Amino acid sequence: MTINKETIKNAVENAMLKNIFNDCPTMIHEKDYKVMNCVLCNAEMKTVHDTHNAFPLTEAVYAKVAQETNNKNRCCSDCDKNKVLPARLGNVSPSSVIKMSMSEFMNSKYFGKTKSIYDVQDDDFYQTEFGKQYLKDKKARS
Repeated sequence: MTINKETIKNAVENAMLKNIFNDCPTMIHEKDYKVMNCVLCNAEMKTVHDTHNAFPLTEAVYAKVAQETNNKNRCCSDCDKNKVLPARLGNVSPSSVIKMSMSEFMNSKYFGKTKSIYDVQDDDFYQTEFGKQYLKDKKARS
């Protein structure tokens, strides 16, 4: 294996991300993770980094809450990519999707003001299950 600047950069970034995730009070430290199976395909998820919130295919649950309450509604990376994310995108109303190039976005009224995709959604978004869950979570945080 050749060690070059890119290899070193990637190793440092991965180490920094692990430190951030492991030190965050709302996340599970990787040494405290208990192996669980994917709720959608039953695949064994050996690390916390392979578990994902399976909402909207199951109830929404974060990894730490799932572990603390023995809630099994977490999915593996494959199911997240192939099942959950397409389901989430299917919950976004076509009228709320704004299509523009990066340069158009940078010159738009949204650039520098948008904190998340939810900031530019119209009222139809909040009628979807994903939108309702977002509003519920937002209210619980405030």
